[in-house]
Amino acid sequence: EDLSFSAPKTAEGLKELKSLGVGKGDRVLLVMESMDAPSAPVVKSFRNIEGVKICTSRGLNVYDIMDSKFVVFT
Repeated sequence: EDLSFSAPKTAEGLKELKSLGVGKGDRVLLVMESMDAPSAPVVKSFRNIEGVKICTSRGLNVYDIMDSKFVVFT
């Protein structure tokens, strides 16, 4: 899914997770292509949400995948 926010807002991140069927407290792994400047609003929107872990595709590992109920690739 293509996620892009003009400004970092946790409420927008929560809204996106809800639209994907993620419940409160579910463990989510958000896999991003990179965490460079254009991705900063997305990273900042999700980093304060409980249960969400953010990593890049290079940092992806089996433990994080198996530990998550949902894995979202952007």
